Amino acid sequence: MHPVTRAISGATSFIVLVFTASLTVAEPAPLRANGTGWEMNVAWWLFAPIRTTGTSTIEGQSSDIDMSLSDALEVLDFTSSLRFEAWNGRLGILADANFLKLSEDGGATIGSGPFARDLDVEVDAEQYWITLMGGYKIAEGVNASGRPFVFDLHGGLRYNRIRQDVEIEGPVRGGSPGGTETWWEPVIGVRGLVGLNDAWSFSAVADFGGFGAGGNDLAWSANAAFDRKLSERASLKVGYRYYSIDFETGGGADRFGWDLEQHGPFIGLAFSLN
Repeated sequence: MHPVTRAISGATSFIVLVFTASLTVAEPAPLRANGTGWEMNVAWWLFAPIRTTGTSTIEGQSSDIDMSLSDALEVLDFTSSLRFEAWNGRLGILADANFLKLSEDGGATIGSGPFARDLDVEVDAEQYWITLMGGYKIAEGVNASGRPFVFDLHGGLRYNRIRQDVEIEGPVRGGSPGGTETWWEPVIGVRGLVGLNDAWSFSAVADFGGFGAGGNDLAWSANAAFDRKLSERASLKVGYRYYSIDFETGGGADRFGWDLEQHGPFIGLAFSLN
């Protein structure tokens, strides 16, 4: 691989890694008692992937990725994730919005001996994605231990946008290999929640997206979390998540994609708006 392309590919591997590091966690709302009218809550969370492995492809060139949490944090400038849920009886509306800004500096040397020249490669990137889904409670009630439980299904659409700017300083200059990618994709999910006692509850969530839309063959995640009630309106969530994505677009020298798996803990805060 040409050293300039290798430097861009290496820097972009960091971008691809952290793009997936904060993808939407389907955070469960608190267990709800049967009632009338709308019940609304909002949640903020942070996902920390302790290991990410896979393959990144840019300009038709592929490179392996095997990174720890500290590697990912080195390129992260800013990230924020927010989720809103509103339920009325068995029907619900779920929406989440995410923003991510990253930067990474890389380097390469072309030539050798007295003709060697150093290049600086700087990659700045932003991504945001917005999801809107409908929800339906297929089961709710009280189990044999007298604790409430809820089981619901979700389905909807997610809009994704990725922007990359690549700048090369040195005797050789090149353009951006990534540009801007946007696409819509379907998303489906399933979630189960059960109360453990007056303060704690447990949830398990799985969601699936892509299905070939926009080059995303499949993205899926599975999460397990404990919810600790802090007050009548607030709760703390801690859990663990696995995430996988298989994305590819373009062909030949224009091929761009990533096939990654990652896992790690997450933490969040949820607030009731009622």
